[in-house]
Amino acid sequence: MIEREKVVRIGTLTKPHGVGGEMVLTLDRRVIDGDESPYLVCDMDGILVPFFLESVRDKSTNVLLVKFCDIDSVEAARRFQGVAVYFPQEYLPAVSEEPDSWDFFIGFKVTDSTEGFLGLIEDIDDSTPNVLFLVRNRGREMIIPANREWIEELDAENREIMFNLPEGLLDIQE
Repeated sequence: MIEREKVVRIGTLTKPHGVGGEMVLTLDRRVIDGDESPYLVCDMDGILVPFFLESVRDKSTNVLLVKFCDIDSVEAARRFQGVAVYFPQEYLPAVSEEPDSWDFFIGFKVTDSTEGFLGLIEDIDDSTPNVLFLVRNRGREMIIPANREWIEELDAENREIMFNLPEGLLDIQE
């Protein structure tokens, strides 16, 4: 069974493309270019199911055309319409350079010096001056400001951020 903590949501399958089983994957974030993982994970009625890739190709900046093995018709591809797609964390590219965007932090493990493991950064809200990390762990969502003063340690190689969050910040989110 695939655990949600081991995958990062990347987008949604929106519709079939052509008649051979290829599908349109609209990306929420560009963490993959195509060949990094042999499979993608789909949320099929609340269960995370791996589907092995036959092909992946770019359609535009935020759209990929994907074909899963053994999905060979438009009818078979239709059952994937609206399905959330996740990328296995183990295949995320190694991080060794300075971030060029906030998406650099997608998939990082988040811990707090008091609370311990909080979850994984699943999304970033950088639409306001205060950038926010959306952290998810076992169905619980937390919003944590990306405040440099609260970050104790950043380990890019192991994709981890250690926070020292102000007392009560997590309490108000429950």
